[in-house]
Amino acid sequence: MTQSTKNQIKQTQVYLRAIIACLGGHFFGLNNTLLNSSQEHICFLNQWLSKYDIALYTSLIAALYPLGCILGAIYTTQFLRILQNSYRKSLLIIDLIGIIGTIQITMNSSLQNIMLGRFISGIAVGLNCAIIPLYVKIYTPQAIRGQTGTLFQSLQTFGMFIGLILKSIMPIYPKITEKDIQLYQETMNSQTYFEYYFSWRIVMGFPLICCLIRLYFMLYIFTEETPQKLVSQRKFKSLKKFCQRIYTKEELKQPHIYPQINNKDGLHQQIELTQQETQIDEKTIERSRRRRMYLGIIVQISSQINGLNGVMTFSSAVYKENTDSNSIVLLYQAMQGLSIFLFTLSSIFVIDRFGRKKVLMISALSTSISLLFVALFAYLDIFYLSFICIIVYLGCQGFGLGGVVMPYSAELVDKNDMSTCIGWRWLSYGLIVLTFQFKILIFQFYGTFIIFSVLTFLCFVYFVIHMKETKGLSTQQIHRLYY
Repeated sequence: MTQSTKNQIKQTQVYLRAIIACLGGHFFGLNNTLLNSSQEHICFLNQWLSKYDIALYTSLIAALYPLGCILGAIYTTQFLRILQNSYRKSLLIIDLIGIIGTIQITMNSSLQNIMLGRFISGIAVGLNCAIIPLYVKIYTPQAIRGQTGTLFQSLQTFGMFIGLILKSIMPIYPKITEKDIQLYQETMNSQTYFEYYFSWRIVMGFPLICCLIRLYFMLYIFTEETPQKLVSQRKFKSLKKFCQRIYTKEELKQPHIYPQINNKDGLHQQIELTQQETQIDEKTIERSRRRRMYLGIIVQISSQINGLNGVMTFSSAVYKENTDSNSIVLLYQAMQGLSIFLFTLSSIFVIDRFGRKKVLMISALSTSISLLFVALFAYLDIFYLSFICIIVYLGCQGFGLGGVVMPYSAELVDKNDMSTCIGWRWLSYGLIVLTFQFKILIFQFYGTFIIFSVLTFLCFVYFVIHMKETKGLSTQQIHRLYY
């Protein structure tokens, strides 16, 4: 089938729509790291001073977030069905859920309140992760589908970066244990009204901005439904209007651009063509679906079990163990956040040049190796080399397992299986953040990263055996690869 080239597409319109939709990824990234920036203050507000109290309560807060994400991801199919597969309405409702969750978090600093708010926000993130890649895929011409697909995780990591640097408005604390009650009281009494009451609320409430911006654009700017839905509703004038925003006038005349806009009988021709292409044994079709779903699950898990979100959620505590300077801790976090953002952004330039398979395999192998070096220098107690290796590890993770996972999954699996893949992503995320601090207490920093390295290498081996390239292929062609 003939495909549009980049010069025949109004790329500004396509990228703007994709960026607005992917603000859900920015919401996701902010929620990943805002706890990192504010957890010290929240611990002091609740008088959690011992290492075990801090590990227990912050892990519970962190774990409620992916639990909500799992719930959101699992029920994505039912959610879309209730809304009659209206992606626009879905994103509007998700933003409302995100607003409710964020406001709930900022009401007070109690454990129960923050856990409930994180859980509600997690539902919004789980739905976003399952729906946005499909939404972007549907609206984007195939020629730039890989590049727009990477925007979700690029904006996610940009959110991580912003979340980490927001620590700069938080109060600065000395090292205090449960025995230093007097020092604790003096520290809390010395804080300004802003530091004590508002700093953490501003930080934890920052994701509201993402929800409000996307809510506005979906209500007043991007008011069309998906092209497929317009076809099913026989709204051909609306379909033509949408296509005029995306394609040049010359390209609109080509037969592969929704024939329904010039010939309403094109819909029936397209249905007949699809039926001819799918006259294959049902067992073969089901086997292809399962193989693609299993690979999609492993691809999603691989982006989590390398420990990225454990590092992004709890790194401030690790860095504080190695320096007494809060400015240095903030610098480490800023470098960490900027690195993962820039390397994930780089996936835009490599996904179509080298293909999805090659990028993901190189990323998985190099991430596994860099994790071993992090562990080695942590074992030798050479922190600055260990930190350099952490930056390298973030880079290796970012350009492939960071940026390419979502667009590859959207191309690979059936729409109804996407929620299953995202559910497994969040289950692995939850296990990582729930156990991260306890693994460090039990296995030390180096042992924890050896575990992450081995798990990532196993994913690489699975990729070698089962992964196939999807670059430039139609949905039917991708399905045939796994017959």
